[in-house]
Amino acid sequence: MNQTHLRTAGTTPCGRTLNGHALFTVNPDTPAIDALEHASILQSCANKLMTEAALGDGRGHAALSAVYLNEMAKALMDDVAQGMCGAS
Repeated sequence: MNQTHLRTAGTTPCGRTLNGHALFTVNPDTPAIDALEHASILQSCANKLMTEAALGDGRGHAALSAVYLNEMAKALMDDVAQGMCGAS
């Protein structure tokens, strides 16, 4: 399969409430390379925030922000995987 044809499925939720409702879903038909690049950027930001949290952000703001960034990055990667399975 040509990698340029891989796209997101648009089925993966993100940003769940305490009641389990998804606030967001990955958009369908986004080129996989774009989604994965964005996931990498989100992951890099999250890693920097976790380093900041480990070195002294006693309020937890950096760590909580990293949790949300990680959740978004995971949703993007999972949705690309869903798109790959559906493209077979």
